[in-house]
Amino acid sequence: TRNHFSSTREELEDLKKRMKEAPLTCKLPGQPTIEGYLYTQEKWALGISWVKYYCQYEKEAKTLRMTPIDQKPGAKQGTLDLTLKSCVRRKTDSIDKRFCFDIETNERSGTITLQALSEANRRLWMEAMDGKEPIYHSPITKQEEMELNEVGFKFVRASSLFRSASMQWRPK
Repeated sequence: TRNHFSSTREELEDLKKRMKEAPLTCKLPGQPTIEGYLYTQEKWALGISWVKYYCQYEKEAKTLRMTPIDQKPGAKQGTLDLTLKSCVRRKTDSIDKRFCFDIETNERSGTITLQALSEANRRLWMEAMDGKEPIYHSPITKQEEMELNEVGFKFVRASSLFRSASMQWRPK
């Protein structure tokens, strides 16, 4: 019975591991590549708000259909159909929300910031949209760019002379 328990336990652990991994799905023609809830950052004169949408993305046509969830009575909010131009992950330090990415579309100027429900969910959306990582500017690597040149030394000397002169003159 001990052997039976151990083998059953191993099978259970294997099954849990397979269930946690991303499932391989068969996509039927005409069905979206990915669909689910996303929040959109909307900027108003009085600030920023996050609006929940049910989104469906079709990779082949690069179309994103966004249906607002919290439709307000009397508001002119319908389903948006957008054609994707690009998708870039949002730098974590550039926004106070997590799991964000930016898209550009043919129909709107500027970027649209979207927020996924989790990090794994953001990865799935970005993979479906052929998303890119943001470009980080590398630190200075050339030694000559890191050193003060003659203009820099003149500035430092002038600053220290001005400071020492102002320290010596004090009104009584």
